This record gives sequence, C-alpha cells and structure tokens, in this order.
Amino acid sequence: MEISRPAARWWLPPVLRLAAAFSALAVAGLVIWQVLKHVDLPSADSLLHDYGYLGVAIGAFGDSFGLPSSGEIVLLAAAAAAATSNQFSLPLVVLVAWAFALAGDLCAYGIGRAAGPGVLRRFGVHEDSSVHVFMARYGARAVAAGRLIAGIRTKLAIVSGSTRMPFHRYLFADALGAAVWAILVGGLGYLFSSSVSTLIDRFGSTSKVIGLIAIVAVAALVLYLCVRYVLRFRPAAA
Repeated sequence: MEISRPAARWWLPPVLRLAAAFSALAVAGLVIWQVLKHVDLPSADSLLHDYGYLGVAIGAFGDSFGLPSSGEIVLLAAAAAAATSNQFSLPLVVLVAWAFALAGDLCAYGIGRAAGPGVLRRFGVHEDSSVHVFMARYGARAVAAGRLIAGIRTKLAIVSGSTRMPFHRYLFADALGAAVWAILVGGLGYLFSSSVSTLIDRFGSTSKVIGLIAIVAVAALVLYLCVRYVLRFRPAAA
C-alpha cells in the first residue's frame, strides 16, 4: 500500500523544531562569545592580587559553571602564596574554596532541578530511563568522584538535579567530594609551592583534555536525546 506523503515525512516537523531550537542556541552562544571576546576577564593571579580570599571564592564558585580562572588554578596559587608569604592562611584558603565550590555546585543542581525534568521529558526521557536508573544506583558515588574532575562536575550537578536526586544525598556527596578536592589541591599547592607554575600548567592541560572528553560525551547524549525526540512522532505500524 502506498504511504501518504504526510506520513512518509513524519520526521520533518520534529527535525525542523530541533533545527530552530539549535539555531536559537547557536545565535545566543555567538552573541555571548562576541561579548566575552571584548571583556578583559581576570586571571587567577589578578583575582588573588586584587581580591584576596574573595578571589579564591570567585574562582571556586565560577568553576562550577565552567567560567574562566579554573578553581584548581586559583586554589593552587593561593595555597602556594600561603606557603611563601603571610598573604593567605592555608586552612582558610581550603575552607573558602570548599564552601564556595559547594555553593556553586548547589546552584547548578538547583538549575537542573528546576528546568531539567521538563527538558528530559520533552525528549522522551522518563523516570524509568537508564539515566535515572544509573543516578538512583550510583549517583552519590558519581557526584563525589566527579567533583574532582574539571569539566565533569557541572554536568553531574545539572544531571543530578534533572533526575531529581534527593537534595540531602546530593549535598552530602558533593560536600565530601568538594572537601577532598579542596584539601588535595590546596595541599599540593602548599607542599610544592616552588613548582606551582608547573602544577598549574599540568592542571590546565589536564582540564583541557577532560573538558574535550566531556564535550564529546555531552554531544553524544544530546544526539541520543534528539533521536529519541524525533522517534516519538513515528507513526504506529498499521
């Protein structure tokens, strides 16, 4: 039996809607990129020199959203300064970094909690999906371990909120991961203060590699969700 033209092109409307959505996101991203090109963003050194402990807080909080001046770099530099001068105290540097890293992650979790479930349902990802099952079973461990890896921590925070991980579980796991992160990175900066520039270079190169891996993983997930979304409109077999 001949398939009618509208039924044969059932995929066209959802594909066009996705194309429009991604076009809007691309335009918004281009505008933001053009704005950032003309803004003099502070480096880790300038953050610490100009703002002291507030610079540590800004670096740790902004790191949760992928902003420039990585939290690791700011923390390494502040810990090294604590070892070589009286400008900083290592315990206070670690405490500030931990508190504001946790605060940034909780904000990302809140964004995912508020907007994520609706977005996931829109793409056909419901409570019985593999993503929800994984987060229900391994979510706390993934959050605690992922908090140590730049480029992944923000994605996990948003996914945790989107899959409605209980707040107390997320808070405990992220607080533990952030504490290990702050103590480990701060301790490295303090113990190897004479080699902190080398450490910063290594953290920077590692973050770029992990960030690239995270981008590829997110792109694969987005592609999967888009395919799921389009297939929702496939006509039922007669």
